[in-house]
Parts: sequence; structure tokens; C-alpha cells
Amino acid sequence: MNIERRETTTIAGSLVAFAIFAILLKINGLSASGAANIQSTIMKTMLLPSADTFSAVSVVLSPFLAALLALVFLVLALSFLASYGYKNEDRRVGAATGIIGALVSVLIFPTIAGVFLAVAFFVSCIFIISLSNTYAKELKKWVFFRTGSNSIGKVLLIFNILIALGIFFSVLSDVSSYQQTFRDELKSSMALAIPNVPGAQDLLDRQVDSALSSPFFSAYFRWLPVVSALGVWVLLEFLRNLVLSNIGGIFTSVLIRMRKK
Repeated sequence: MNIERRETTTIAGSLVAFAIFAILLKINGLSASGAANIQSTIMKTMLLPSADTFSAVSVVLSPFLAALLALVFLVLALSFLASYGYKNEDRRVGAATGIIGALVSVLIFPTIAGVFLAVAFFVSCIFIISLSNTYAKELKKWVFFRTGSNSIGKVLLIFNILIALGIFFSVLSDVSSYQQTFRDELKSSMALAIPNVPGAQDLLDRQVDSALSSPFFSAYFRWLPVVSALGVWVLLEFLRNLVLSNIGGIFTSVLIRMRKK
């Protein structure tokens, strides 16, 4: 009964945390489209009228803070598995969690990027129990914390690569749509910086259309899938190294101590 209860708690806790992660992504509109048009989105938010510099910075950072909040719940989901792997090697717990989580991912995000998210979570769940069990046996100091930070850091590297690939193929599959979205966002951003006078909008449209047909923007659109995927990967890796691995260590340490009581 104790083993069954421990495994059930691990799977349930991990899946609830992952579901919250996916829902937060959905609510905040964090998608492949957002990644492809992040430059124009930043430009638009910077041009919005605000009371002071702090308000302007807050508006620019809000999408990134929303992504960080969602990722904290992803780390919590992995921490449940890492804390289980501290004393257990049953990969079936990871496999069961990964399969159900993958189905949740595809249901919430029925897109190419959603499929890659599902694969990323499944692969992470498969590997993390073995990793955490190995680290628990090898480490001598700060064992609880480092078991979580090291194992979660490793699987997040794989997770980030698969997410970047998902963004790449998602944008590549519908480049023309993303180009049009970028064009609309750029026009909307520039409209905030010009006076509202008759004829100004027509002039703006012509100028933007002329600029977007230049060799520079033609090359940018051609490389948009790569730029989008690389941008997401760099951001995720920055967060993994600086923040998420350490948060994972804290979560895992707390969960292991709770299991020992």
C-alpha cells in the first residue's frame, strides 16, 4: 500500500503541475506565433503610452514573466518524479506520467508545436527517474538539492531542444501566415508612433510594404523558422541555467524531506 500510494501521489502531483503549466501557456498566448513575432511584439509594447519608465519595462517583460511562471510549474512536475527517483528506479512511473501528460499536451495544443511539447515531456519523464536515482547514489554533499537540480537541468536541456524543433517546424509549415502576422504587427506598432492625421495610415502602409519587400526583410522572412527557434532556445537555456535548475533543486529537496516524514 505504501508503494502504491507513493507512486500514485508522484504521478498525480506531476500531472497536475504539468496541466497547470500547459493551461498557463494557453491562457497567456505563449505559442509558436508569439515566438515568431516576438520582435514586433516588443516594439509595439515599447511604443505604448505609459506613465513612467518602470511601467514601460513592466509591459515589455510581462510575456517573459508569464513564461517563467508557467515553466516553474513544469519544473514542479519534474520535481515530483526526481524526488521519487531518489529512492526508486521504477521507470513505469515516468512512462505513465509521460504518456498521460503527452495526451494532455496534444488536447490543449492540437498543433505541431503541441506534438513536440508532448514528446518533450514524455522523454523528460522517461529519463529523469534514472538520472535522479544515479545522482542520489553518487553525490556526497547537498544530496537532496543537487539530485533535483542536476537531473532536472539535464532533462530540461533535452526538453528545450525539442521545443525549439517544434517552433522551427511549426513556423516552417506556415511561413506565409507568420509573415502576414509580422506585417500586421509591424504596421500596428508603427501606427502608435505617428500622428493620427488624414492620409497618415495610407502613407504608413506604403512605407511598411516597401520596407518589408527589401532584401533585408526578405532574408529575415526566409530565416524566420530558424530565428524563431533559436530565440526560444536561447531564452529557455538562459532560464534553465540561471533559474529553473535551482528551483528544481529546491522543489526536489522539499519533496524528498516530505517523503521521509
